[in-house]
Amino acid sequence: MIAIKKASREDIRILSKKLLSLLEDKNSQVYKDNVAKFGIPEDYAKKAFAEETLLKAFATGK
Repeated sequence: MIAIKKASREDIRILSKKLLSLLEDKNSQVYKDNVAKFGIPEDYAKKAFAEETLLKAFATGK
């Protein structure tokens, strides 16, 4: 069963923490898919997954 819900600010904070911790592990799939595979700078990926960035996207829909 799949449940869909609107993310809360706390959900976004948790997601950001998880994504950023996965970026620290150079062997993780998140790192391989976003940094290594496409050559995205690590700092850019970290900024994209930062809590502030995700909250702004949540608030503006962009």
